[in-house]
Amino acid sequence: MIAWILIAVVLILIGASTVQLARTNRTATRKGSGVRDRGEALTSITADIALLVVARAMVDWTDVPWLLWLVGLAMTAAAVLLAGLAWSRLPWISSRRRSLRLASVTTQVAVAVALTAVLL
Repeated sequence: MIAWILIAVVLILIGASTVQLARTNRTATRKGSGVRDRGEALTSITADIALLVVARAMVDWTDVPWLLWLVGLAMTAAAVLLAGLAWSRLPWISSRRRSLRLASVTTQVAVAVALTAVLL
């Protein structure tokens, strides 16, 4: 039962970031929709990948149907594709406090990459 709850949470979080990246591609001019910069897109993608790796490490693969794993992988691939499509239109860092935002993005990406590296 715990495995199903964890997989559901992971799929919801990955789906939310995919929708946010889709909004970026659809309405790049409206404020408050989608991601605001490349740092946020990069953070979203690395977090999605880390979530899949954490779920893989915590859940027995035989407890959950392979189709759910495939759905999570497909949504992550769609998020990567959508981020790639929006990449050229996004600024690197969109914030008044650029150094603080850059430190935040760097820390989030580093933690996600380290977590992924440890669990693989």
